[in-house]
Amino acid sequence: MLSNLPNIIKKEESNIKVSLPVDIDIYIESGNLKDIIDGFRNALNPYFQGILLEVLRCFAKEYMQDGTLKKMFNSSEITWKTYKGNEITSIQTTFGKIWVPRLQVKYHDRGRRVYIRRLIFRDKAKG
Repeated sequence: MLSNLPNIIKKEESNIKVSLPVDIDIYIESGNLKDIIDGFRNALNPYFQGILLEVLRCFAKEYMQDGTLKKMFNSSEITWKTYKGNEITSIQTTFGKIWVPRLQVKYHDRGRRVYIRRLIFRDKAKG
């Protein structure tokens, strides 16, 4: 969905700015507040998933370039195993289940491959 939206993520100094032009259809089953909230949440789910994907890749790339990943692993050399992330994992969020790629690096001091999604999101959940 978001892959065809150009330049929604912009790096600004130490922050990321997300500019998202949104045209969504919200389906609401009744006038019940819970149904209204659920409809809104369901409509935003794919957008939130796309934003998480872009933010994950943006920070992963930055952390690789500026040496933050080396510091996190206390390693002298780290290389990409998978930046594209063909494998995916789910995260339970306020917007429902979100699917993100499993980015993987190899840290050569120990010869190990490690998924970095949890490190970047500072998430304790498995995946």
